Amino acid sequence: MVYGKLRIYLIDESFIDVWISRRLPNRYAIHWERCHIDGTVYRWDNTPHETHRHISTFPHHFHEKHDHIVKPYHYPGNIEEALKKALKYVKEKIEKQHHSVTT
Repeated sequence: MVYGKLRIYLIDESFIDVWISRRLPNRYAIHWERCHIDGTVYRWDNTPHETHRHISTFPHHFHEKHDHIVKPYHYPGNIEEALKKALKYVKEKIEKQHHSVTT
């Protein structure tokens, strides 16, 4: 636990922070930090930022590679499924990067 978040360290030296609000019902964030590796971040969350109101899945959204690249995110309905979905995404990205380095 780091600052009220579950931190998961990954084999490529990146990490994932999982945050679930204790005060706001159904508020969450899953943040994959890679800035120290390749300058990227990936985050699935539902903070209702006014600047993301145009996203079709608002307030659920996905930051892909950078905070300013925001895409729709179809929340699966509960945090457990959201975490599984995010972990699958991370696994596929890491495997793809590993494969491109070894070939």
